[in-house]
Amino acid sequence: MQLRFLVTKTPTFSVSDFQMPAFQYTWGVERPREKLQRHTVNATVGAEVARAEAKRELEEARLRYEARLAQIDQDVGSEQMQIEIVQLSAPGGRYRRDIAQTVAARFGLLGGEPLPKRGPGRPRKYGPDDPRPRRPSRAKTRAGRLRAKVAQFATAAAVAVVMGASTVTASPARSVAPQAAPAVGRALLVDTIAAKQDVAAAVDLVVTVSDEAIVAAAPAVPETPAFDLRAAAERLNAYRLNALREFASGAEVTIDGEIILSAYLQSHRRARHVCASDWVRGQDGAKRHDYDFTDPADAEKVRPEIRALFKGFGLSRHQPSHDAKDPSRGMAEEDLQLWMKAAIFNGVDCPIGDFDVYLHRYGSAKAYYRFDWEGLEPAIQEERDRFSVWPLIEHRLAFVERRFDEVERGVTDLVTAKVRVMDDEVRTIGRLTATKQAIYRKVVDAMTWFEGFSRLDLLAWAGDDPKHDRKCRIFQRFPGWAFPKELHPAVHDGRIFEEEARFEYAGPKPDELVAFAEKDDQGRIENLRNLSKLDFAEIET
Repeated sequence: MQLRFLVTKTPTFSVSDFQMPAFQYTWGVERPREKLQRHTVNATVGAEVARAEAKRELEEARLRYEARLAQIDQDVGSEQMQIEIVQLSAPGGRYRRDIAQTVAARFGLLGGEPLPKRGPGRPRKYGPDDPRPRRPSRAKTRAGRLRAKVAQFATAAAVAVVMGASTVTASPARSVAPQAAPAVGRALLVDTIAAKQDVAAAVDLVVTVSDEAIVAAAPAVPETPAFDLRAAAERLNAYRLNALREFASGAEVTIDGEIILSAYLQSHRRARHVCASDWVRGQDGAKRHDYDFTDPADAEKVRPEIRALFKGFGLSRHQPSHDAKDPSRGMAEEDLQLWMKAAIFNGVDCPIGDFDVYLHRYGSAKAYYRFDWEGLEPAIQEERDRFSVWPLIEHRLAFVERRFDEVERGVTDLVTAKVRVMDDEVRTIGRLTATKQAIYRKVVDAMTWFEGFSRLDLLAWAGDDPKHDRKCRIFQRFPGWAFPKELHPAVHDGRIFEEEARFEYAGPKPDELVAFAEKDDQGRIENLRNLSKLDFAEIET
């Protein structure tokens, strides 16, 4: 019999072949009952377990904190004990061994073991109980060198005394011999003095013999009067002054007289001449602008169109305007009310009638300032800055009038005058802050100037845009915008700004020169110094 086996292929299946499609909830595929059960367990049992765990961790942290505080307190106590030991062992800042031993025994620092012994060798010379003395100063100063010299001389003097040296020597000028015959005594005295002097030549002496003694002395030398340079200089000065009087009376002037006159004229010129005096507006008939900026507080000197540029012209400039911490330091209530009327309720920015409404609403001008300080403070600060700008506008008036007068008289040309005015303008503006520069430009541009000399005319002449406000600061370097390009080399060179010095000096009349010479101490002092070589401190004026 023949057996046959039929082998067939077994089919394979996956899990997904038996799964059914899941329903999609808004929170996913988890069924509502299972989701509700899971969240309920988390909100009850899980929350309690978490609270117990957190409470346990908090308790452990508290125990660690208390243990750490106890350790810190223990360390502080130990440090305080060490500080007390040092303070008790060193009263007044100096260590005392006997006191330190008592303190150490008190705090139990002396143990049973003996202190370590120092090894062999030379013991220390200085210690805490025997401090080292201060070293002498080696400073390279005048006082240090003086102390060193004193010590040196003291040592040398001590050595001289020990060695038997004598610093005193008897003067041989006079000697007294015992009573003897006049001739013998005279010869003996001369020989003795010559031997003491160790002189080989003969000695001239005047010997006086009396019954008591024989006295020898050097012959008297007649004194020669010394030449007094001071007196000679005074005589020469009197001679020159007398000669000047003769020339002033009409005497003929000689060559020496010309020298004397020249010396006195030079002295008079040094004392009387005035160089480059300040120029005054209207000087020598120069044309003037119809403006006066000499006093910023005087409204009568300011023209109406200039006063109209400022809201609170002449009002209070007290600073600070208001102090919240100390209101007494601020402006008075009346001043702030005036500023409210001028800066806010002026009929242009706000109706005038609203002033009473807002003053009643806020109760006072100080309260309104706290509400609207941004509207009041700029106007108040502008009035403060105006006082700083006013003198500079007056300066520009004088400078322009002077340059214009020089052009009319033919002293300078128009281009040079404009360059000098523009250079002065740049330097003036550069000294001001940004807010003050705005006030300066506002006032200057509102004024009427000589043709070609206003600020806007000069900017147009230089080729710059008048609408562009230049700050004129040093970091901007050369202000090329202020001058035409063809004049830049001349401005860089600087010679266009040079002016000849003006000497305002008129020679004196003869009698005026004599009166000046009689009181001219400088000429007399110079004469004394040239002849007697005396110093200024040695000459009595």
